[in-house]
Amino acid sequence: MRSHAALFLVFLWISLYLAGCAPVIYEPSLIYPHLPDRPFQECSINLDFYKPVQQRPDQYSNVALAVAASGGGYRAANFAAGAMLGLEEIKDSCTPPRNVLSEVDYFSSVSGGGFAVGAYVSTLHDYICFNGSTAGYSFADALALADPNVKCPCPCKPPDCKHKLPDKQKIDPCARRHLRGLYPDFIEDFLRTLLPWNQLGLDNRNLRFEQAIDDDVLGYCWRKAKLGPNDANATLTLADVFVPATDTNRQVVLPYWFANAAVYKNAVIFPFSPDHLVFYDVDGYYHRTKEHKFISSRQSYEQFIWNVPLSAAVASSANFPLALPPNRLASKMDPNNPYFYLLDGGVADNLGAITALRLLSDKTNENAPRKVLIVIDSYQGGLVPFTIAEKPPNEIAAIARLMEIGLDSWRARYREAIDRLCDSNNIKPVYISFDDLVDANFNDLGLCEKDIKDLCDNMPRGCPKATPFYIARSISMTSPLSWDKQGLEYAMRKSQQNLLIAAGQYVVNKQRSEILNALGWK
Repeated sequence: MRSHAALFLVFLWISLYLAGCAPVIYEPSLIYPHLPDRPFQECSINLDFYKPVQQRPDQYSNVALAVAASGGGYRAANFAAGAMLGLEEIKDSCTPPRNVLSEVDYFSSVSGGGFAVGAYVSTLHDYICFNGSTAGYSFADALALADPNVKCPCPCKPPDCKHKLPDKQKIDPCARRHLRGLYPDFIEDFLRTLLPWNQLGLDNRNLRFEQAIDDDVLGYCWRKAKLGPNDANATLTLADVFVPATDTNRQVVLPYWFANAAVYKNAVIFPFSPDHLVFYDVDGYYHRTKEHKFISSRQSYEQFIWNVPLSAAVASSANFPLALPPNRLASKMDPNNPYFYLLDGGVADNLGAITALRLLSDKTNENAPRKVLIVIDSYQGGLVPFTIAEKPPNEIAAIARLMEIGLDSWRARYREAIDRLCDSNNIKPVYISFDDLVDANFNDLGLCEKDIKDLCDNMPRGCPKATPFYIARSISMTSPLSWDKQGLEYAMRKSQQNLLIAAGQYVVNKQRSEILNALGWK
């Protein structure tokens, strides 16, 4: 066995060495090395493409506020959701008071952070749709525990759904559950992609993932049951969030949300938004396992772009390497190379801070008296440079470490970099991270005794101490298989979710004065 293992390591090392020494292959391109007017490299978002987001009703026009929600799977999703709940609790002194969350102009999310933003944006969209205005909306209510009589996932299995939801129900009652993990039906579909006779196959697991995000995180299943099985508007699209600058009829009602992916080929940040899709001349994408191509005889190119689903953006941002294949987009920009691929945005910037900084630095915000960036950081990497290991890491350990060391490297210096960029652009940064949990105890977070016992009895592997700081950091970014009343599911424990959400609220409350000062609120 040892000889076989040694041979495998030697083969792996030689393969990696040869791959590193191999010459870089440049595809024949009609756009390399430059494009008219600008180099083809990472480009900022073109906010002139949209109506000003500050035109939303009851919005402070003197503050430009962006929130960056980091990646980190379901751990990041729930910590970010808790932080957003904390922002909702901070209000100004006006009558009636306004809260910080409702003042957010831009969300810049990566991977799991986008799940939390998706829960907020989708429930706020539905509340406005079925209530007529934002009056009475509360993200806290949206994430309140579901009615025990309501089964999650919601009673809808499109296209066979015949269930009619009560008129009084304005938002998906299972929004909180969606942030815990994936449902058994997705696990079954995902496992089927491993079978050789499956029509999708191994390389298309990402298509099932995109559909699961649409179904649950973005509320498709609930919305389908609410609107009726034959309604075609159950999927949220980019047009539900963004409003074109040329549209004189529609009003901006939601914050602009940019889910960041990374381009596989050249590693640039790709904020999945209409202006970037137009710039890249995108003419094809996948949604709910089907390919959608632009056909000029059916619709205008503008209609095609604005109808791209939000789930395609979130799935592209969360396609973790090795677990899921990158998402493919078709493009007409370079006829010699008609496709490009998007993977987890954490590969390029796991905080989503670069896109947020570019938004606040855009000329449309240059005259804003106050520009504020709130960074929600769900970092889990190494805290110190030392180890108890006497021997150096073996080849396998080193290769595994290389997959995440870039994230740790960026995180080790991100505050210095962001602070300098903020100083040069008159932006006030505020950081929300696990670091502020170091001295917290369970009572500080307001957790019930049942949750505390469950957390201590089921501490994640490798967790050194039963404290909120260590347990929260040790919770896996992916959810484990667990048993629920509804059967086997891929979801974190309820006590873990409660801890992460409470931790986000706690940290925001600790930063309350700093947030108020940055916004100029008293």
